[in-house]
Amino acid sequence: MNRLAIFCAAAAASVGAAQALADPPARQTREGDGDPEQMVCRNETEVGSRIARRRVCRTRAEWAALQAHSREVTDEVQRFKPLICNPDAQGGMRC
Repeated sequence: MNRLAIFCAAAAASVGAAQALADPPARQTREGDGDPEQMVCRNETEVGSRIARRRVCRTRAEWAALQAHSREVTDEVQRFKPLICNPDAQGGMRC
């Protein structure tokens, strides 16, 4: 019986610890809310490295514009349909 009680206590403690790690504290405000001229800094991973990071600081308005531009480019790439051309009898291409 004593082993069962210890096992249950350990299981409850590990579940609580795992849940605390999985659920970071909620921010009071979303990053997009607030003064558009307020500086917000983020750590970004360097391209080509899994370890190197750099700190990038921009205003909230600049971050929002960058996100909107990235979304537009992604949408454009996803809508892009390559032009398929076939060779014709004269040795040229017919599209």
